[in-house]
Amino acid sequence: MRLPDNYLSRREQQILEILYRESPLLAAQVRERLPDSPGNSAVRKLLSNLEEKGSIHHTEVDGRFLYAPTFPRVEAGKSILENVVETFFAGSLSQTIAALLTGGSRLSETERERIQKLIEQAENAEQKEEPG
Repeated sequence: MRLPDNYLSRREQQILEILYRESPLLAAQVRERLPDSPGNSAVRKLLSNLEEKGSIHHTEVDGRFLYAPTFPRVEAGKSILENVVETFFAGSLSQTIAALLTGGSRLSETERERIQKLIEQAENAEQKEEPG
């Protein structure tokens, strides 16, 4: 099975999470924050991979590269989620939601109410778009 081009390995995900928490960072600072940190060259390769995928970018300051995420967290998350829905659930929101709801996590009452409100808003938006 061929993985999508924007697929992130576990280590790449860890690096991206670190950069979303606190950036910009030098490669050495990223390495310090990684659990069971790999060597310096491995971290630099992972950073290079993330740049090639468009997930992060760097700026050069005094001859040193500072790394930061390319897109705001929510925007990046939406894009990744859209790809997951298309790739693994054939574009079906209901199949995606079913997989999330049967995955063992329990919804709090607040989450349930928020989801219901979002569904109602989506239904109202659809009704306004329909010619009538």
